[in-house]
Amino acid sequence: MASGLRDGRPPAGLLVAGGFAVTVLKCAVVAAAVPGTRARVWVMAAVVTAFAARARSLPAGLATAVTAWCFTTGFLVNTLGTLTFGRSDLVRLGVFAVGGLGGRRAAPAPAGSPAGRSRFRSGSRSRSRSRSGRTSRSGTSTTVR
Repeated sequence: MASGLRDGRPPAGLLVAGGFAVTVLKCAVVAAAVPGTRARVWVMAAVVTAFAARARSLPAGLATAVTAWCFTTGFLVNTLGTLTFGRSDLVRLGVFAVGGLGGRRAAPAPAGSPAGRSRFRSGSRSRSRSRSGRTSRSGTSTTVR
């Protein structure tokens, strides 16, 4: 039975749901523990960046950024979930989007992923096999039996 993991990572839909859960929980903690609107915004931007770095998924990073913007604007900046679209709100959306994208780019690639493997290995020569069964190594052809 398949586990749904692709390249050792959960599917993007599960990561988006995880980002939503992280955003809601962190928003509640920040509302209770962090005074001042500016500090709250920067803490939530850091949460988005950290989640995007951990998830390494473009859809999850951007969805988490938008979700965090909605919750931050609605509950940490304004009251009672009121969303506003003024200049500062759109700048905040941009900061969260950059965090969602930047966190993904800043994350190191896992060792087994194609991005984590080097195309050039030091000390080893590449071998190629032609259709005729011959193996070529640095210009020398030999027959494989």
